[in-house]
Order: sequence, then C-alpha cells, then structure tokens
Amino acid sequence: MYDTKAWYRSKTVWGSIITLFSMAAALAGAPIETADQQMLTTLATTAAGALGGILSLVGRVSATDRITR
Repeated sequence: MYDTKAWYRSKTVWGSIITLFSMAAALAGAPIETADQQMLTTLATTAAGALGGILSLVGRVSATDRITR
C-alpha cells in the first residue's frame, strides 16, 4: 500500500468517528442501527470528497501564482 490520501477521504476514519458518535448517542438514549452507521459513513466520505474537490477548485481559482513543473 503505497498510495496516500487525506485523512478525510478514509472510510475507516469516518467509520470510526461515526461509530464513536453512535456509541455516545446510545449512551444518551438514542441508539443508531448498524445499517444507519454504514449509510452515515458513506454520506460522510462522499461529503468529505466533495468538500476536498471544492476547496481545491477554490484554491486554484483564487491562487495568484502559476503552477510549474
């Protein structure tokens, strides 16, 4: 495994975060089913990827320096 990616594009990271929030919600009295956790993980990784793309585009459009080799 030599490829790299930002932490917010990792399903493992988002799955862990959502699991922790689900556990906290269960302790507070609002249990979240496993299927819901998987759906939330998919939504979170999709949103994070979209946000990364938007930030990249905005950064390039607002940049004042040229890209070189």
